[in-house]
Amino acid sequence: MNVDFTFHIAELLVLLGVAWRVISVANRVMSVLRDFPPHRHDNGNVIYPHGFEPTKVRRLGQQQ
Repeated sequence: MNVDFTFHIAELLVLLGVAWRVISVANRVMSVLRDFPPHRHDNGNVIYPHGFEPTKVRRLGQQQ
């Protein structure tokens, strides 16, 4: 095998490994942000960024 070819295969494996790690960390960060979203308190109102709004809360006894 050519040394250049071997170098490029090793380079691709390293880049794919780094990309896999970055994507998995980014997925974990997004998961945590969805569970504990950033928010701001403004005169008694809680303001969430677009896409991070919490779901509606229902009481267990109220089934409709």
